[in-house]
Order: sequence, then C-alpha cells, then structure tokens
Amino acid sequence: MFMKLEMHVHTDYSRDCLLSVEALRKECQKKGVVPCITDHDTIRGALEYRRRYGKRSCIVGEEIMTSNGEVIAYFLTREVPAGLDFWETVKRIRKQGAIVALPHPFDRMRKHSRLKENKDSLRSLFSKGAFDMIETFNSRTVLSRFNDAAEEFYREIFKASKGRGGMKRVYPFVGSDAHTRPEVGRSYVQVPDFDVTNKEKFMQSFKRKKPILVKRKSTILVHVVTKTVKIFRLNRLLKGSR
Repeated sequence: MFMKLEMHVHTDYSRDCLLSVEALRKECQKKGVVPCITDHDTIRGALEYRRRYGKRSCIVGEEIMTSNGEVIAYFLTREVPAGLDFWETVKRIRKQGAIVALPHPFDRMRKHSRLKENKDSLRSLFSKGAFDMIETFNSRTVLSRFNDAAEEFYREIFKASKGRGGMKRVYPFVGSDAHTRPEVGRSYVQVPDFDVTNKEKFMQSFKRKKPILVKRKSTILVHVVTKTVKIFRLNRLLKGSR
C-alpha cells in the first residue's frame, strides 16, 4: 500500500491564499493526497484542518520566514514565530523534535523568501546539520533551471553524505506550493503507507525505499492570483484600520 504526500500546501491562514480549509479537504480527497499544511508563519490552518477531519488527516507544518529566508518545519506542536535568526529558528524547531526542510532553495525570483546564500555558504549549512530535507522541485518555480539547480545540489549533498566523515544524510521532496484549488496535488511524494502522526515513521518511509517524486509545473498565472490576494487583503486591512 502506498500514499501520496502533498508536502507543500497552504490554506487561507496564509496571507496570500484564498484556499479554505474546507476547499483543501475536498481537493485532497478528490486527488487522493494527504496534505502537509505549511502556511506562512502559522500552524493555525493545519490545526484547524486536524480538528475538523481527525489527527491523521494532515501533517502539521509551517513555512517560517527567518532573518535569512524561509524554512519549512514538519510535525510541529507549537508555532515558531517569524523573523528570528536562522539558527534560532532551527533551534526552536529541533526543540520540538520536528523536521527541518529547505524549500525552493535556488529560486532567484523569490527574493523575499529564499535563503540568501550562495552554494558555498548553503553547503556549509548542510554540513552543520541544519536540514533534514530539501525541496528539489517546486511546481510554482517559474524557470526550470532553478528546480534543476536544486536537484543538482541535492545530488552533490547526497554524494558528500556517503563519503567518510560526510554530511548528514538528507532526503529530497517535491511540493506543489499550492495556494489555489487547481494546484493541490500537482506535485507529490509517493511513499509506503504509514501513520502520519508519527515522525519516525515519516522519516522511515523516505529511508527504507526511494520515494516516487511526481513533478508537474503550475501555470505562471497562479502567481498573479496570489499577488492579487495579497493586495486585496492589504487594502481590507488598511480600510479596517481607519
């Protein structure tokens, strides 16, 4: 038995998303995926989803803006605040026994959300054990060369992890980075079935057998939608403060 993990998806608890918890549930059931809900700087959407549909309905995650770009955490029990120093963010994630993942590392079109690192300094973070996983394909990445760079970097890290005294082993994943209904399940990871409430079982599903990474790009128009949503919400916020 296998399951499909949608490892990078948002709800309307994210500032740039209008995908409600109910709508996400319908899409996940329709497409047969289990969501890892990674809202921007909050776990409230994931907790609401779990409250409504059961503790095995999703994995609680968060896409956290650090002082040096975004990281994703999986299996959080407490929200990690945005804007902290990178290593302080990692420390708080680790304190919860959660998993640290690096999203869209080389997407130069996301200047406000990528780690502002060159390959050497990013390699140093991996050598220090900062991450457990790396997103090697993101459906929302417009230029394929950015995804290709992430894949190439992962292969380099994987090779280094096999050498004597090498880096800690890290695992690749893909994500839709869905903010709208049609995007849900565009990219997913197929792994042997496991209890999604168990972090150790989650990691074992990647370790024991090479997961199947299904990669499909989304149309560039999805970025227009999210930018419009952000502007709309900002305008509502400004009007409400008057």
